[in-house]
Amino acid sequence: MEIVIYLGIGIVVTILGAIPLGTVNLSVIHTTIEKGKKEAFKIIIAAGVAELLLAFYAIYCNITIDRFIHQNRWIHYLLVFVFLVVGLLFMAKKTKQHTKRRNLSFTKNKYLIGFLLGVFNPPVLFFWILTISSMKTFSIELNKMTASLLLLFFGLGVYIGKTGTLYMYSKMALYFGERISFSQHLNKVIGILLLFIAFFQGSKIFLFD
Repeated sequence: MEIVIYLGIGIVVTILGAIPLGTVNLSVIHTTIEKGKKEAFKIIIAAGVAELLLAFYAIYCNITIDRFIHQNRWIHYLLVFVFLVVGLLFMAKKTKQHTKRRNLSFTKNKYLIGFLLGVFNPPVLFFWILTISSMKTFSIELNKMTASLLLLFFGLGVYIGKTGTLYMYSKMALYFGERISFSQHLNKVIGILLLFIAFFQGSKIFLFD
């Protein structure tokens, strides 16, 4: 019974963390519309592995990570800068230029893109640190002392939750992409969302830290 509980917790918690639109979700949407479902699926598989690594890294190094992030504010500034620059690049990108450069921009290794976007993702790491700490309130222990079998099924749940959520994003991208000329405005949509994320992260730094 404990195995099922940990599996279910892994799935539900990961879905809740993966639903908000982030860089990986945007990459899946973009790739699905531009290159098709098969290419997007490569990103999904790799992003699932990255999520798994972050979850277990948070389990084994919870306190150390939390202290390091809070003591090194440059990480927060770097995150805002990256989102800001990438958002502006997407906003400035024109459709004609995009068509000419498509082969240069999107023929890279999608597994690598999915993994890098997933693993270099401080908000997701924060999410797992907070989640694992909060689970103690419900008498659910996730640490070095947790049974290996329970951790295994929890990890399986994490992978299922992440890949399942991203797959749904891919399906929705296909659905809307076939019905409206969404791809023509996709760069601006992604750019606006990334700028919003940068603004949100920057506001947290200056208003709440």
